[in-house]
Amino acid sequence: MSNLIPLGKKVRDVLNAAPGGTFSAPHNTWSATFQYLARLKRQDVGPLQVVVAPIGRASVGQDDRCGVVWDYLLGVAVIKRLESQDVTVPLDAGSDAEMSALFTLSEEIMDYMALQLSLMGFGLAALDHNPIAEASYLEDRIFFGILELTYRG
Repeated sequence: MSNLIPLGKKVRDVLNAAPGGTFSAPHNTWSATFQYLARLKRQDVGPLQVVVAPIGRASVGQDDRCGVVWDYLLGVAVIKRLESQDVTVPLDAGSDAEMSALFTLSEEIMDYMALQLSLMGFGLAALDHNPIAEASYLEDRIFFGILELTYRG
């Protein structure tokens, strides 16, 4: 059985168990969900969503016992249909409070996960943040940011 799915579900559980006040967007406005395949249908996007999904795994070499060492890649997406009507592309993120709040939440999730140095015996190897994963979504007033977590084990 792959470790990728249980690891993704653990990330979801860790985010949902974060102490109150950890994130600027209160937990009563969102909870992380796990999806085997994250699909974003523009017409279905509404309130704030935080979605954890597997991206894949990659071999990064062998350990001292001649076993394969794997990197497990997970995506954490922050998705929300923007209430503001004044979103334009190109975007000046500093001029829109709603966009700024979503950038902040994405960074807070990244900072919180950076503290989770080990999950299920896998060590955190890398964190990447792409605050605007797809600029075309902004034309439809959708914030879609991705955090990529890499655990090694």
